Amino acid sequence: MGHERRPCSAAIGLGSHDLGVAATAAHLYHAGFFPTLVFSGGNSPITRARFPRGEAVHFREHALSLGVPDEAILVEPKAANTGQNVTIAVEQDVPEDVYGAYQRLVNSGFDSRLISS
Repeated sequence: MGHERRPCSAAIGLGSHDLGVAATAAHLYHAGFFPTLVFSGGNSPITRARFPRGEAVHFREHALSLGVPDEAILVEPKAANTGQNVTIAVEQDVPEDVYGAYQRLVNSGFDSRLISS
């Protein structure tokens, strides 16, 4: 997308039908861009057959297979849409740096039409 990559406190991999999200996150983790990786996503009608245990669970497994250590990964396995990716994850007891990453995502206007305040 042409964005400049820079280090951050946590990365958020939003669920989808594409394991490339997990692969890219793993690559950036290994490159030292962040110490914590959050995968968020349950099931949707589009992904249920491909990821029966939920998008975030399968993304975690893929990242583990690519060498990301388990202790660096947090999983939010309930969200059914992008708005829930953010709201459910921040309702959990997450480290302050992860909460801050979600706040920056919301503050940037990412899918704000889906997020209720």
